[in-house]
Amino acid sequence: MDILKNSEEADLTNYVANGEWKLISLKEVRNVMYYSCCPEAYPDVTYTIQLRRRPLYYVFNLILPCVLITAVALLGFYMPSDSGEKVTLGITTLLSMTVFLMLVAESMPPTSEEIPLIGMYYGVTICIVSLATAMTVFTLNIHHKGMRGKEVPLFVKKLVFCYVARFFCIKLDPLISDKFNDDYQPPQDVFPEKCSTEAPGGCMSTEPNGGLPSGSPRFGNKVRNQQSLDLFERQFIRVLNKVYQTIEKNEIRLAEQDRRDTIRMEWQQVALVVDRLLLWIFIIITTTVSLVIIYSSPYTSFYGAESLDV
Repeated sequence: MDILKNSEEADLTNYVANGEWKLISLKEVRNVMYYSCCPEAYPDVTYTIQLRRRPLYYVFNLILPCVLITAVALLGFYMPSDSGEKVTLGITTLLSMTVFLMLVAESMPPTSEEIPLIGMYYGVTICIVSLATAMTVFTLNIHHKGMRGKEVPLFVKKLVFCYVARFFCIKLDPLISDKFNDDYQPPQDVFPEKCSTEAPGGCMSTEPNGGLPSGSPRFGNKVRNQQSLDLFERQFIRVLNKVYQTIEKNEIRLAEQDRRDTIRMEWQQVALVVDRLLLWIFIIITTTVSLVIIYSSPYTSFYGAESLDV
């Protein structure tokens, strides 16, 4: 029996189009084989079917939701830290990615020889979202570190406020940004000379006139000679001394409160700059990984064709 080809290409008259696969080509090759047992020739025809998977279904139902969920996870760096929902957003997106990965695993054949590209893409994306959630916890720790009153290190201030913030065009709080200007002058101390409260007469008793201004028109002539003061005037000066001490303590307390508020604001600004930095880093990483995986797919390397020899 001899097998002959009628044409160079196969007959596609009865071919029915498929929604998942697209037929690229159907080739036939006639081969003649000789075996040692028999002198006769044994011809055969080999058909090569070249198919390409239609990617629209997978792009619309699997790839596009993954990209959107990843974008939402990265926007967690842009969410204010005071909202209290940054970690919740990261965990929610991570759970969503896990659900989609389960759907992909159900549609893939159970094999351990090779990892499908879509499975690899979902695995890498889950790693990125998990790392982004971990970095969110790190930035939240920086944001609330100022509550303990620990100052920001000087090299961190210079690195974050002078270089990183300017590179990303981040507008800092005027109270912090003015400190790094060339014409900045630190505020003067409200009390340049602190009086000793351990003195027998208090703060005002250490001065000749009991702590009152020397040019006071009301009490100047009465307090020059302390020996001539009567009991009422001494009690009145003692009351003024206590008022002065109370005012000084309040001023010191307010200055300390302002210092702690400034420290807390500096840590919050550092966390803001770190958030923006991590946002751009993860955007670059996600874009690079996506392009590498897409470029390594057969659809882009050989027009998406997958050869099946039948």
